[in-house]
Amino acid sequence: MANIEEYNASIDAIKALPDAEVKYPGIPIEVYIQEAENLHHWCQDDKAALEAAGLDWEVVDAISVRAGATRETQSIVVDVYFLVYWFTNIIIFVILFLNALCFVIT
Repeated sequence: MANIEEYNASIDAIKALPDAEVKYPGIPIEVYIQEAENLHHWCQDDKAALEAAGLDWEVVDAISVRAGATRETQSIVVDVYFLVYWFTNIIIFVILFLNALCFVIT
């Protein structure tokens, strides 16, 4: 699945999470996502042993979908951040320009 499809498939579950259950990784999100995807791939060869040890394989199958949804969410956050960043810089520039213009006029 493409990240946007994973995001759309997961958005209801993401929104349903209570704020108290949201956890922030102690590492950059792109590293966190890559580590999760690595674990998903590494688990494949040991499926029988992991299931025998009690691992619910649905959790492993969900890793790639959740990683894709997280990657898409991160893209959305970055897009919004840069939009706000540039909009703020334009406002600051306009204020400084008007301030300088008022100084020149007086």
